[in-house]
Amino acid sequence: MIIHPDDPQIHSLSQLNRVIALSHSTDLSVGDALFTADQLVRHGRCDHAQRVVDRLAAAGHRNETLGRWLRRLSAAAEHVRSVSGLSAILADEPELEKLFSLRSSTYAAGHTAQKLVVVYSTAYNNFDISFPFLHCLLAPHADRILYVKNPGRGIYTTGNSEYGSSIDEMSSRLCGLLASINPSHVTVMGFSGGGYAALHLAAKARADVFVGLGVRTDWSRDSACELVRGRTAPDASDYATNTLCNMRDMPEITEIRRAVLYYGDRDDTDRSQALNMAGLPNFAIHAVRPGTHNLVMDFLASGRLPELISNSLD
Repeated sequence: MIIHPDDPQIHSLSQLNRVIALSHSTDLSVGDALFTADQLVRHGRCDHAQRVVDRLAAAGHRNETLGRWLRRLSAAAEHVRSVSGLSAILADEPELEKLFSLRSSTYAAGHTAQKLVVVYSTAYNNFDISFPFLHCLLAPHADRILYVKNPGRGIYTTGNSEYGSSIDEMSSRLCGLLASINPSHVTVMGFSGGGYAALHLAAKARADVFVGLGVRTDWSRDSACELVRGRTAPDASDYATNTLCNMRDMPEITEIRRAVLYYGDRDDTDRSQALNMAGLPNFAIHAVRPGTHNLVMDFLASGRLPELISNSLD
């Protein structure tokens, strides 16, 4: 499946402009209104999200499930408003276009790259939250940030246009890039479908830190872990072109200095995949309670996302 910028769930500048326009609509269904408000918070546009939420409340749409969802969204929005630099980046269209691009991109704070962060995108061209929003959280802690994108199924088994045609080739080329940069500290981050390829790079590059949220750790053919089928899982052709395995058995996995995996306690697949790495001395595994697959938003709503990032990078 090829990502198209007009897919309503794929983050792009045009998608952001679309949901901003929708926030002014007075005839959205409850479902469309919730989707619009949720996307706006993920983009950091809480002003427009609040307009949608207020309109829902004024229309008398109230029940326990909706109320719980709106409280979570409001809590996330409150923490978004405290993020330094977000307003400036949201007003910088050239910067937004670069961060929303479906191509990989690198950001350097200066001439040195002592602290380098590599972030693997999801199938939706985001990290649960939008890349402009994530960039504001990462930039204070990193000298250079590499955002790895894949305008396809988002699990990197077909590689990407910059770094090769498979997970193996991408990791090899990225290891070469990291060697040429020669940073003193490397952090690799992965979420959801992008997590397996991110963990593969972290092992091959002997990263200092790996941070995985709802990631896959075992894509072997005979995996005992629960798997999600479809868009974010390998198919027969992927096994033919990639070395897909149980990452626990990968020799280099113990070379990661520190790996931290988070899973939502309400997601059986994520729990199974995270606990697959239990017992490895360099892996710490944490259940997020209550937690879903959308862990970044869970951390954001609880106010713990900045702390998660600073603890991982500082």
